[in-house]
Amino acid sequence: MSRLFTALRIVLRLPGILMVLGCAPLLVWLQRLCPIRGLWTVWAVQAWYRLLIAGFGLQVRVVGQSVRGPVLLVANHVSWLDIPVIGSRIACLFVAKSEVRDWPLVGGLARSQDTLFLDRGRGATPGFNAMMARRLSQGRSVALFPEGTTSDGREVGLFHARLFQSAIDAGADVLPVTINYVGHEAGWRLPYINEDSLLQSIWRILGGHGMGAELVIGEALNLRDEFEAANITNSPYKRNVIAERARRAVLTGLRQPTATGHTEGQTDDAAPMSGTVAAR
Repeated sequence: MSRLFTALRIVLRLPGILMVLGCAPLLVWLQRLCPIRGLWTVWAVQAWYRLLIAGFGLQVRVVGQSVRGPVLLVANHVSWLDIPVIGSRIACLFVAKSEVRDWPLVGGLARSQDTLFLDRGRGATPGFNAMMARRLSQGRSVALFPEGTTSDGREVGLFHARLFQSAIDAGADVLPVTINYVGHEAGWRLPYINEDSLLQSIWRILGGHGMGAELVIGEALNLRDEFEAANITNSPYKRNVIAERARRAVLTGLRQPTATGHTEGQTDDAAPMSGTVAAR
């Protein structure tokens, strides 16, 4: 019976998802038609992200303070859904792996949104950091996943500190954000790990039931005064300190109660998938 309901959910949701994905080229075309980007483009992209999330049957809840940019937003990384989940609630541009540039439909939308594509082999070069710092200095928030890979959502891996140099150079705050996926099926349907293909992941999520996402927004980190008081000028040390503090803040978010007030370790439908925290 459960397989029947899963198949039914896929059949009912698939047309809506295809319609939303089909609107991506239209959104890109409209943005090219209007070279002056303003609030309408931010609204349009956020609306598209929200429709995509809703099409998969997920609800998003934000916990914490409102985002006051420009900030370097750093979050844990569980799924390709992390980008639309964040983008549906927070206006920002993303740092994404270079493969996303060539993904069908969404790749064009990512390019049109001034996404910064990072080649895994090259890593965070000084030029890439300068590009990020320039966006921050222009008043735009930048979001990245400093673990550099996805996990099953039960832990937060080490943060690669090099990309934090952009916040130091631009004098921007670092904003830790924790993504908690909730629901008893979230732990095996949502993580985009191992040898999963994008289509396999989409198909698995389409069949899900009772899943949602929480964005836990932490306090912005600004350590300039602390560094100046201690007469610390070494940039690698600064970014390592900031990266570790941001990681701890994200890790703290994993242990917070969910939308229904349940804490980690509980196993009903609304319980978070982050039951324990361990190094990967």
